[in-house]
Amino acid sequence: MSDEASTPSSKPAGSDLLENQRLYKLFISKISEKVNKDIRKRNADFRAWLIGILTLVVFSFAASGTVVLRGYVDDAVAPAVKEAVDLAVKEAVDLAVKEATDALQFDLEIASLNFRMVNLDRSESFTSEEAESIIEDINSLVSRGAKEKLRKLEFATNTAVESFAAADRLDLVLRLQDIAPDLFQNSGTITQTLLQASGFMLLADAGAPNSWTDTTGSRSGIYKIYRTYADRAELAGYRGLYLLHEVLLGYIEGRSAEEIGNLIADIDSLDEADSEHFVLVMTPLASGEVTKELTAQSRRVVSRVTAFLCEYKEQSYLLQIVFQQAALRCQAQNP
Repeated sequence: MSDEASTPSSKPAGSDLLENQRLYKLFISKISEKVNKDIRKRNADFRAWLIGILTLVVFSFAASGTVVLRGYVDDAVAPAVKEAVDLAVKEAVDLAVKEATDALQFDLEIASLNFRMVNLDRSESFTSEEAESIIEDINSLVSRGAKEKLRKLEFATNTAVESFAAADRLDLVLRLQDIAPDLFQNSGTITQTLLQASGFMLLADAGAPNSWTDTTGSRSGIYKIYRTYADRAELAGYRGLYLLHEVLLGYIEGRSAEEIGNLIADIDSLDEADSEHFVLVMTPLASGEVTKELTAQSRRVVSRVTAFLCEYKEQSYLLQIVFQQAALRCQAQNP
């Protein structure tokens, strides 16, 4: 792949710039409105709290005859007390404005990044410079945002991972994982994306299964990524996706017929939703539609998945469905 640009496997082209601008202005307007409202509420709450405290203090002095309280503190306390209230409120307002300004700046940067990610998701490719800029922006926002604010980065991070993974740039994905490990740990979208991306790379590897292990007996980097996200997928309840990759990689790795049979039995026991997901993901692997154009890698995947289906389809009604649908798609592509 060229250093200048990376091309996702399948991305819809085209974008509506005017609609993006309209939504962006609306988003900024809503953020500003909320921040102003929060500032007004914080100022009012602080003034009420401070006046309440000073009222108690003044009452305690009134008992000894030092101060005579008439009405509310704001209207009738001694000038020195009123000046103290005004000073404290001013300091609180200044602090609130600074905090609100920082919050507004953070949210505006999130909004700007999100709109860039929408355009990235719609584009056919991205340059190395664009990828670096996205990673730097996410890194900056993660380093400045409190933990509870990180959820605001979910959309941008998920979209970046999907785009980078679709372009076979797992090196970029791993950099994001180092920057925002909590987001990766808790994102179902990222878990599914990286399980499928790493699984496809293992399936397409010309040297598989020997290339999955190095000369020292340790698993390769791609296999370790696969193992991490396969385990997370199983724990998170994406059982159909998990079993799909386990049975295909197990077949290529030469696991025993008994082990493959046990996995197939688990596949046929999937609930309706997981069964549908299984068929939805596996059929393009068998028909070659998982990538935009047939490449040497995708042809290799088709060959391996088809060989597995031919050998084991009679043991599973779901595998029969996949085999039949893939055959129909291939006929439609080559009438």
